[in-house]
Amino acid sequence: MKRIFAVWFVTVALSCVPDLSCAMDVRYPKPESEGDTRYTYHIALLRQACEKTADKYGKVNIIPADKTMNELRMVKLLMEGSFDIDVVFKPTSKDLESRLNPVRIPLDKGLLGWRIFLIKKENQPKFSSVRTIDQFKKLSVGQARGWGDIAIYEHNGIKVAKGPDFESMFSMLLSDRFDYFARGVEEAPRELEDRREKMPELHIEESIVLHYPFVRYMWVANSPKGDMLRARITKGLEIMIRDGSFEKAFIRFKEDILKKVNMTGRRVFELENPFLPDTVDLNRTELWYKPLYP
Repeated sequence: MKRIFAVWFVTVALSCVPDLSCAMDVRYPKPESEGDTRYTYHIALLRQACEKTADKYGKVNIIPADKTMNELRMVKLLMEGSFDIDVVFKPTSKDLESRLNPVRIPLDKGLLGWRIFLIKKENQPKFSSVRTIDQFKKLSVGQARGWGDIAIYEHNGIKVAKGPDFESMFSMLLSDRFDYFARGVEEAPRELEDRREKMPELHIEESIVLHYPFVRYMWVANSPKGDMLRARITKGLEIMIRDGSFEKAFIRFKEDILKKVNMTGRRVFELENPFLPDTVDLNRTELWYKPLYP
């Protein structure tokens, strides 16, 4: 009986590979809260990349994971080959590349490495008075456990306060557990707007921007399904780059938010990122956002 069941299971599973009418489920991270819109753009890229390759690989159902989880949990489940999640969106590092399978297309065009801050509005004068990197290092940054940029801040001598998850960082900031919550230039305005009514004291810092080379990829498991997804997503994103739809998606999701941030009037503090793998291709100019500062 067990042998009959095994043969039946393998036959059904294999029938979905060549049959383009058999849709595969691809699970992405479920938002951690109603105001968590961090992955909206990345999910749109994932969906479009899969649509671009449907003729070769078949249809997919792009759906959220059943449960919310922090980034450490996502990586652990992918490493274990769990059915709970298939794709995560995380910055690259040498350590992560040794554990998971990356799609080597910078999803945010490196924009994630340009960082502004959410702060308590009453603390703006404290930031406005900062003129040197040494003065800046006296302030502490808040980051959720498992985030890839924690190691970058610590390497550069910046004090890091760690919280349990993304949503907790906002209440911790307003409770003075740390001085600033570093966010991508396209993330901060959206996150401020989402919380304006509940957290009126939340404010975008006006005078400083941090920059370090930072790349966010899609990641899949080191498994047969993961290998197939990596090949499919890579092919789909490359098609989007060639036909211009990748750039159009970037502009559609990022342009309005970027206009709200006054980059030209800010002091720039450059940080080192020794954790960036040598595999990151910085020479494909079409994959990188052209910064406002050299």
